[in-house]
Amino acid sequence: GFELSLTSGNWREILGAPNLAGIAMNEQQSLQIPSVYACVTVLSKTLASLPLFVYKRLNEDGKIRAPDHPLYSLLHDEANPEMTAMVWRETACGHLYLWGNSYSEIEYDEMWQPKALWPLRPDHTWAERDAKTGELQYSTLIAKTNQVIHLPAWRVLHVPLFGFDGLVGKSPVRLMMDTFGMTAATIQYGAQFFGSGAKASGVLTHPGTLSQPAQDRLREAFDAKYSGMTNAHRTMVLEEGLKYERVGIPPDEAQWLESRKFNRSEIASIYGVPPHLIGDLERSTNNNIEHQGIEFQTITMRPLCVRFEQELSRKCLSAKEKQKYFIEHNMDGLARGDMSSRYDAYSKAINGGWMCPDEARRKENQNPMPNGQGQVFRIPANVMPAGVSEAFWLAKTVGKGDEASGLSETPTTQNPPADPVSGSSV
Repeated sequence: GFELSLTSGNWREILGAPNLAGIAMNEQQSLQIPSVYACVTVLSKTLASLPLFVYKRLNEDGKIRAPDHPLYSLLHDEANPEMTAMVWRETACGHLYLWGNSYSEIEYDEMWQPKALWPLRPDHTWAERDAKTGELQYSTLIAKTNQVIHLPAWRVLHVPLFGFDGLVGKSPVRLMMDTFGMTAATIQYGAQFFGSGAKASGVLTHPGTLSQPAQDRLREAFDAKYSGMTNAHRTMVLEEGLKYERVGIPPDEAQWLESRKFNRSEIASIYGVPPHLIGDLERSTNNNIEHQGIEFQTITMRPLCVRFEQELSRKCLSAKEKQKYFIEHNMDGLARGDMSSRYDAYSKAINGGWMCPDEARRKENQNPMPNGQGQVFRIPANVMPAGVSEAFWLAKTVGKGDEASGLSETPTTQNPPADPVSGSSV
């Protein structure tokens, strides 16, 4: 069974590990930090919304979608009877960027083809070696029955983040515990500050001498009546010569907002998310946002896509199938610019001869042109492969080209040119 003891270390996973900020933090608690939630959801929904297809290899490095393959519908439509493909992929990516590992059980049919993909809780699943055979296996805890089930490696789709053994990834929350804890402490401080009426502490002065119980009763009565947002603007009534002196906000407390901005930027850098995607537009301009989007696609999303593609191919395709099929994301959606830029790019591609009109229409979710008109490739007349130009111009000046060009094989007899000075023939 699954034991919880102070010596096993499991309590750290549930209650959260301590940090220098003094706030216990675990993966689920980290989602209460707005910048963490924003980063994880941006990465998860971006990956989940990218089209993921099974392709069949064609001759000469070509490819075509393979909708007849059993894995195609699992990745594109429905991962299991209870989840769409997007929900499963979004969940798996969320597990990956919180716990550093994404686990899913692969269910096979009677023909040993993948039938369903079921996500496993990463906080209840771990990789280990069999004590007798030394083979890799995965163990997962079923919370309802408190039973641990052992699964062979080929039954588990495991996508890890960066790690040290090449097998298990490291949790960003655990690695950056102090950064996450400091951010949570900053949020907690702000909540307490505004909860006290957004006012700094003050000093009550009494002309006489009060005993300790009297001081405690006075403090409790004053806080109950004048602290909190609902009492922020109430008029104070002081008796027996009491005086209230407000203490100004110290300079270090005045930097609270700057600390929030710094923490948000630092967490965005941990996850490789451009700041403008999580609402930080302080240093964003129209020019650098475009370049940040390109970097997000190439540096963050591309490696993430490859992680899932390679693990899916490794676990869900047989050795024979890998020779004919492969799994790949279509990342064209991330590279979509504004309408004017897209149409300009299509025009250059079509007129350059390496894209036909129907291919451009397909990218814009439009139907092909009728009667196969959109399947014709256009080649500029002034551009041709080297070595063809000589034959082309020869054809233009011989045979049918003679009529169009006014030239013939036998030169016509013409009078010699006149002398430019005398006007007589030479």
